[in-house]
Order: sequence, then C-alpha cells, then structure tokens
Amino acid sequence: MGSAARPSVPEVQRLTSDENESVRRAAAEALKNITKRAQGDATSGSLAASAHPAIDLVEAGTLTTWGNGRVLYVGKREGNSLKDVHIQDRIPNGQSRTVRAETGILAEGSSQSSVKITLLNGTAETAETKATFQEWTFELGR
Repeated sequence: MGSAARPSVPEVQRLTSDENESVRRAAAEALKNITKRAQGDATSGSLAASAHPAIDLVEAGTLTTWGNGRVLYVGKREGNSLKDVHIQDRIPNGQSRTVRAETGILAEGSSQSSVKITLLNGTAETAETKATFQEWTFELGR
C-alpha cells in the first residue's frame, strides 16, 4: 500500500507562511504599480470635478486618488463595511507609507467632499518600519 507521508505541522506552517508571503509580495507590487498610475490621474483633477458625494467614490476593486495625495484601495465593500483596505501616502519625512487593514468602516467625512475610514486590525509599513494597530481613523478629502 503506497500511502504518501503526511507533512509535519511545522512543515505545513512553513508552507502556509511561504504562500502568504508570496501573496503579500504580489499584492504589494500590484498596489505599487497601480499607485503610480493613479498618481497620474490625481494631477488631472478627476476627483475634484466629481459632483458625487465622496462616499460614493469608494468602490471595491478600484483605486481612488484623493486630493491630499493618498491612494485608497478597497477589496470588498458592503454598505459601510470594508474589507482588504490599503491606503498609500507619504509621511512628513517624505517616505512612502502603506497602511493595510483586514476590515474598515466607511462614514461621511466632515464635508460632502471627504470620507472618514476607520481601519481595524492592520499594519503600517515604510521602507524602514512596520507597526501593527487595532484601530486607526483617516479622513480623506478631494
């Protein structure tokens, strides 16, 4: 009876970790490429000219470049619930920062031209640092 040997628990964990890292790297590379394209759109003023409330601009599967230079990507949106949220921006020293969260909550901002996004259980990364957070609120405006 030629039964295949079952992998050990550490081996399965290592394989799963390798797969997750591969997916993370591919997603980061895709986001970087899309961000470059989206920054070109920001110079055209595409959001500023929109007559829709800013909350309507947050769509799943698309990048939205905001007037403050931040780029938002949402993997899934159901009403005001968000999943797989990415925000790309620059910190005061000029470094690029990527903020990712498993989930988020979308709300109207302080004006009709802004949105408030509360991110839950995420990470913030620059080239030099990586930090985790439980909750972080951003206000994105056109």
